Amino acid sequence: MGRFEDLTGRVFGRLTVLRIFDKQHDRHRWLCRCSCGSGVDKPVYANILKGGGTLSCGCLARENGRIMAAANRKAIPLIALGTIVGSYIVVTNNDRLSIERDPAQHIRCLIRCECGHERSTRASSIRSGRDGRTLRCSTCARGRAKARERTRSRERVITQRLKEGLTATTDRRSSIVRRDAVSKQKSRHRHALADRPSLTYVTWQAMKTRCLNPKADNYAAYGGAGITVCARWLVFENFLADMGERPSRAYSIDRFPNNAGNYEPDNCRWATASQQRRNQRPKGSAVAAPVVSTP
Repeated sequence: MGRFEDLTGRVFGRLTVLRIFDKQHDRHRWLCRCSCGSGVDKPVYANILKGGGTLSCGCLARENGRIMAAANRKAIPLIALGTIVGSYIVVTNNDRLSIERDPAQHIRCLIRCECGHERSTRASSIRSGRDGRTLRCSTCARGRAKARERTRSRERVITQRLKEGLTATTDRRSSIVRRDAVSKQKSRHRHALADRPSLTYVTWQAMKTRCLNPKADNYAAYGGAGITVCARWLVFENFLADMGERPSRAYSIDRFPNNAGNYEPDNCRWATASQQRRNQRPKGSAVAAPVVSTP
C-alpha cells in the first residue's frame, strides 16, 4: 500500500475536496463539491482526481457538448423555408424551443401538414430521409383509411344488392321495399324454400357464386378468368323463364356453343356429364375477356 495523502481542501478542475467519503478495495474515495453551483456532492477515487479523470460533476462535459453542437450548426446550412417534405412543408428551419429540449442540441425544423397538423423533426433526418414519419401525416393517414373503408363498405353493399336483383341505391328504405318484393317473388315460385330449394335454384346460386364471389373456391376458373353472369340472369325469375326447370340431377348448366363465354340466354343449355366433358376448355387455355350482355 502507498502512503496515505490527505486531499481535504484541494481543488481539481471545478471540484473541491470536502472530506474522505469511504474506502473500497483498499482505495479511498473523497467527497467533492462542484463550483457550478448544482449542489451535488460527488464521491471520487483519489487516483482519478489526481490523474485528471474527473474535473466536474458533469457540467463541464455538457457545456463542451453544447459548444461543439453550436459549431456544427454554424457549419451546416439550414433547410430552406417552404421545402416540401412528403405531405409537410417547412415553416420554421431553426426551431429554438425544440432545440433547447433536444439533449443533443440538434437543429430542428417545425413542419406543417396541409391539414394543419404540426410536428418538430431534425433537419438531418429531412436531408437523409431516415425519418419515415416526416414523409406522411398520421392525422391525414387515419382520415384516408377511414374514407377508404367507407368506400369499400359502400361498394360491398352495392355489389350484394346487384347480386340479389336490387338496385344499386344506398337508401335504406328503398332497399327494404325491394328486398320485401324479392321475398314475395321467391315465395310465389317456391324455388327458394329454406328447407328444400329446387335444383334449378341451387344451380342458379352456384352459378352466381363462382362468377361473382372472389371468396369462392372455384372463382379463379370462372369470375377470375373473366366469365360472368349477364345482368338479366341476376334475377332468378328471368333465369327460370329462359332456361326452364333443371331436368334432373343428371343435368347441369353448360356454356354452349362458346365455352369461354358468359352465362347468358344464347350461350347456355342443360347438359349431361358426357356432353359437358366434350365441351370442356383445354387446361391452361387463355380465356378472352367476354363482353357483358344486357337484358
